[in-house]
Amino acid sequence: MKSKIVASLFFCCTLSFGLTLTLQAQDITFEEYEPISGLKVPDHPTKRAKYPFIDIHSHQNANMSKADLARLVKDMDALNLQTMVNLSGGSGSELKSGVANMKGNYPTRFLVFANINFNNVDDPDFGRKAAAQLEQDVRNGAQGLKIFKNLGLTVTDKNGKRIQTDDPRLDPIWAKCAELKIPVLIHTGEPKQFFDPHDKHNERWLELKQFPNRARPASKYPSWEIIMAEQHRMFKKHPKTIFINAHLGWMATWPALVN
Repeated sequence: MKSKIVASLFFCCTLSFGLTLTLQAQDITFEEYEPISGLKVPDHPTKRAKYPFIDIHSHQNANMSKADLARLVKDMDALNLQTMVNLSGGSGSELKSGVANMKGNYPTRFLVFANINFNNVDDPDFGRKAAAQLEQDVRNGAQGLKIFKNLGLTVTDKNGKRIQTDDPRLDPIWAKCAELKIPVLIHTGEPKQFFDPHDKHNERWLELKQFPNRARPASKYPSWEIIMAEQHRMFKKHPKTIFINAHLGWMATWPALVN
């Protein structure tokens, strides 16, 4: 009888221990859940493009060392990447030296875009001066203009007021791009989900949980609709300017609106 009781107690303890391990194994967060696929099929990883291609959206230090530049070109060759568009060229002397570095060493492998400095946006003559600087940048080798997402989100005037993408003070810049026949690759706003409530209905919940600084709450930012409307009004106002709307204008989930 005693041996049966011991055996029974041992069985109960073993069962309890097993249940504890099972429960612990299930006690993980969504971020920790990384299942291994059960699909067993041959792999065919493609590490090199069949045809030469162009990367139109890259950010590089145009004034990188020659050794780093050589490594970059080597990596491009491995991918069959024929031409890279560097959108982070800067302006003025920075752009001039960067173009000399990238295109001087590899004439056919890089295109460099200029950028606008909005620090002096309160200057009454800001638009004309920025357009004149851009024209000089083009003479120094810039082949386009890149506008970062800070315009429309975080660029402010001296009073802390947000500068809208369609601010009339910027019109001379867009007009100059049309005159010079250079493209403007513009990044406006963020994915709509970054502006939406961070709740169970947001399909980018995990990303916002892991990177909370990407959220654009209504307490600090205008709505996604307002920001995108500003961009679209600016496009309409400058029909002769070539605009490349980065990231499909954040409308990839609405194919009917992309035209």
